[in-house]
Amino acid sequence: MRSFIALDINPSNELSSFYFLLKRRYNQYRISWVEPTTFHLTLAFLGEIPERLVDEISFELQNGTKGLSAFQFSLKGFGYFGSLRNPRVLWIGVENNHLLKGLQKVVANGVSNCGIELEKREFSPHLTVGRVKDNVELPGLKKLVEEHSQTFFQHVGVEQFVLYKSELTPLGAVHSVLQEFPLKRA
Repeated sequence: MRSFIALDINPSNELSSFYFLLKRRYNQYRISWVEPTTFHLTLAFLGEIPERLVDEISFELQNGTKGLSAFQFSLKGFGYFGSLRNPRVLWIGVENNHLLKGLQKVVANGVSNCGIELEKREFSPHLTVGRVKDNVELPGLKKLVEEHSQTFFQHVGVEQFVLYKSELTPLGAVHSVLQEFPLKRA
């Protein structure tokens, strides 16, 4: 079963407005937009795992995060992965993320204890809003990034994280909650 661990993001009016501005501006391009109702920040993409590992992963994550308290971070800035001539992912940035990075390390250690190997690259927290499907330059992207590199979108309160099952369908991915992991109230 395809799965990942993430934080749910409930978008503010500012974030929703910017998202819909992007969709209107680039509606003629093949971009797979993430629906605001499913916005999430991925802590660990597990890929295909056997269903029997869910209980073991849950046990490791519950034990590893026992003492962790709820915290906040900010969504700020707009950017892309790839090149200006071939952007692949459109994202909203994360600020004040040292506690977020700490949580991700605990999550990574927990799934590693279950024999799951994660990507080797450094965790770069971001909120994906769209994936560009074609090798195409998006007009005005550079200017949009410059104008919104410091735009504050919202604070995000982290009170829990979630282990999801993800099923790919012709209409996009469908995410189902397998387990929720609450953090200690501050």
